[in-house]
Amino acid sequence: MRSRRKTTSGTRVRIRPDGMTLVELMVVLIIMLLVTGAISRLLARAWESQDTIMGQNLMQKYAQQAADAVADRLRGASEITTGSDTDVTAAFGSGDTVRYYLQDARLKRDVYSHASGQTASGEVVCRDVLALDFDYFVRSGSSWAPAATAAVADSLKLSVTVRSDKYSATETSAVRLRNKR
Repeated sequence: MRSRRKTTSGTRVRIRPDGMTLVELMVVLIIMLLVTGAISRLLARAWESQDTIMGQNLMQKYAQQAADAVADRLRGASEITTGSDTDVTAAFGSGDTVRYYLQDARLKRDVYSHASGQTASGEVVCRDVLALDFDYFVRSGSSWAPAATAAVADSLKLSVTVRSDKYSATETSAVRLRNKR
């Protein structure tokens, strides 16, 4: 709708109709597209960050569960009978033994029950284990020193590294043999 207005000088001035021109509409559309693109990139990055954090937390959880399972069981041992960097066997006062080892990317456990005379072999404690490491220590005065052999160890340090396709985590735990003879 067009309207005319009379000015003080007596000439008539044309007033623009209400609405937007095509150029104004295109400018607004381009600005909206830029804002939408920026927001979508921001949301995609936030989603990727969340996925990364969730994956790392999950691997840390699995590594911690594996280390805790080994540490909790070995704390009650009376002695380490054999041990290497990736394998440990502990004996208990009841005559039971337990062995932890890495095989085919799995942390496994063998348990011998003295009471029943039965051995449960190959129980999987954790899957997707990249590395398993045991270090053995003896008490030397007020500090700890590396043990000459695992059999004389008073404590041990274990480290478990768990890995998925994209993420990995390592958990380390120190274990003091509570019932050392």
